[in-house]
Amino acid sequence: MITLYNINEEKMMTVAEITAAQSFAGMKILLYGDLGSGKTFFVRHFIKALSKNSHITVSSPTFPVQRIYDTTPRTSHIDLYRIADPDEIEYLDIFSDDSMIYLIEWAQYLDYLIPEEYLKIHIDYTDKVELRNISIFSDSEKYSRIIKSIDEWRKNNENRNSGT
Repeated sequence: MITLYNINEEKMMTVAEITAAQSFAGMKILLYGDLGSGKTFFVRHFIKALSKNSHITVSSPTFPVQRIYDTTPRTSHIDLYRIADPDEIEYLDIFSDDSMIYLIEWAQYLDYLIPEEYLKIHIDYTDKVELRNISIFSDSEKYSRIIKSIDEWRKNNENRNSGT
């Protein structure tokens, strides 16, 4: 697990881009955080990093629940905010296509449907409205390289800022 403290929008974009650069078919990213914490912001920049179209519009699928983007591999962005019952989620057929990447906002609503292997990203508010703390975790070896890459970026960023 890694926790990044006091992350601004530019740094969150970089974390999304690092994650996207190492994405793979069947990837499952579960996003947690309060309303407005930055889950959709993260997803937007992840999808933009994967897309061949730099002008792609990525918006929260709160009402349609799911949006699929023509990235490589294709990406499913799912927002479970309006669905509190895991039985309803089963009908969405989430995780049925191993060739897609899945980004799930409000993943706590998955309940018993949480996949065996996933990357968990928790975004928290700080005492400064423009900054966030981001915790990234996985028990799975296939996600560990992403966490290591983000940690290397963090260390390099800290070294640049400290003048070393």
